[in-house]
Amino acid sequence: MAGSVRGDVIRFTNNPWLIRPALIGEKLHVDRHQLVNDFDAMRHVVAQADEGYFERLSGPDEPLPATGTTGNIGPGTDLGV
Repeated sequence: MAGSVRGDVIRFTNNPWLIRPALIGEKLHVDRHQLVNDFDAMRHVVAQADEGYFERLSGPDEPLPATGTTGNIGPGTDLGV
């Protein structure tokens, strides 16, 4: 979801829905669940993605390192994108 995933009532950044985490298990009939911010979810995917999914925009023409830090930029990151 876009926005913070903490608190008793969660308000989305980009729509009027409200989420009450304490009710999710009951409403969805599940024993376990985890709320994840949309950019956190994207970071997990990027960390597992095959190199074929990336396109080099700048920097040295060499393979990405197997470990390290990634950054995600997109709408809502206050960069005017």
